[in-house]
Amino acid sequence: MNAPAALLLLFLQAQPSRTLPEVLEAVRTRTGIPGIAAAVVRDGKIVASSAAGVREDGNPDPVTLRDRWLVGSCTKSMTRLLLARLVERGVLRFDMTLAEAFPGVPMQEAYRKATIVDLARHTAGLPPYTRIGPRMTPFIFTLGGSPAERRAAFAAHVLEEPPAAEPGRFLYSNAGFALLGALIERKAGRPYEELMASEVFGPLGMTSAVIGLDAARAIGPVPVGHEHEGSRYRVEPGGPPVSGLFAPAGGVVLSIEDFARFAIAEAALEAGKASPVVGAATAARVPSILPADASPGEGAVLLGGQGTYTAGFAVWPSSQVGVVVATNGGDSDEVVEGAVDALRSAYAPELPAPPRRPPHGPPLGVMIHPGDEGELVVDGVAPGSPAERAGLAKDDRITAVDGRPVKGMDRDGLMAALRKPGARLSVLRGGKTVEVALPP
Repeated sequence: MNAPAALLLLFLQAQPSRTLPEVLEAVRTRTGIPGIAAAVVRDGKIVASSAAGVREDGNPDPVTLRDRWLVGSCTKSMTRLLLARLVERGVLRFDMTLAEAFPGVPMQEAYRKATIVDLARHTAGLPPYTRIGPRMTPFIFTLGGSPAERRAAFAAHVLEEPPAAEPGRFLYSNAGFALLGALIERKAGRPYEELMASEVFGPLGMTSAVIGLDAARAIGPVPVGHEHEGSRYRVEPGGPPVSGLFAPAGGVVLSIEDFARFAIAEAALEAGKASPVVGAATAARVPSILPADASPGEGAVLLGGQGTYTAGFAVWPSSQVGVVVATNGGDSDEVVEGAVDALRSAYAPELPAPPRRPPHGPPLGVMIHPGDEGELVVDGVAPGSPAERAGLAKDDRITAVDGRPVKGMDRDGLMAALRKPGARLSVLRGGKTVEVALPP
């Protein structure tokens, strides 16, 4: 847990009232987040659920339990559940390779032996596609047709891109889940959206769950998303770009109680127990498809965000306990983590706190995206930041950190290297390579 999350937890634990509604109101008071909802599950039942705040800053309409929330990358865990379901039904195999799944489709040799489990665990070496935009990722903005057709075209494209990491090493990749969606559609013969509805949402009783903000807004209330700027949240009602293409990576929108129903199934599966989706034999394999960087121990918080929404959940499989949290505030990981642990402390104090994520040092204060040659392209530099003091500028291309090429570095290693005080960056600027030293 990072420092803001730890401070938030200390504040919440100091409050005399510990019911879920009071915890959520305390979170709102402390953080200023516009709206938040949460639920706690135990032994297959929802034991508490509540919502606090407003759907839109400046508008008095309150959030309710009926509201649907975009849960971002928490969707990936639901896609993994669909994967397990299709394995159980014999449509897929855990050891199916990409060469088998996409016969006749040209691909980099490094991808041919990667399996669908590698896609689910972020170990196939595929490019991240964590930053999307017309300039950064122009190809995907040329795609037409249905979401399934766009995913098929994207799959053919990304399989010919060079690996961004050595296969077998962890590199978080939205592209991997878009590819997984295309693979599922290719083998099951139905769109991902339909398969999720029939194979996951239906069996778990997740009646509010849909794919995409537009679909959710057409049938019920959806809190407006907000960008997080310093200590304030600013209304930003737009949705994620090309959301249909990346639906398997981050497109699920649902009520907080349906999020909790998913957590019930996830807690059972991670304990190797049968659920309405898969039997015990398949459930025993579920831990093998969790992300390769998952924190050890129970209660690890899995986070999802899209820039204007943040959500997260944690389960303690041995005790069949889970906590889910959703907000309409972007870039609010510390709020979600603090709320998860405060609710764990209130409703299951005997359980261990979520494992702490390793610290990465102070933020660099720079916006970057991967370049065509694996370098990091600087989009902008925050005033007064370490990056500005070091002399980094827009359009600089970072090629190495402390002499180590950034191309092929895994995400966590790269971020730790960039945040190391005194790190020396090799920067391509105006056709020449210059050395930039970060402040000690």
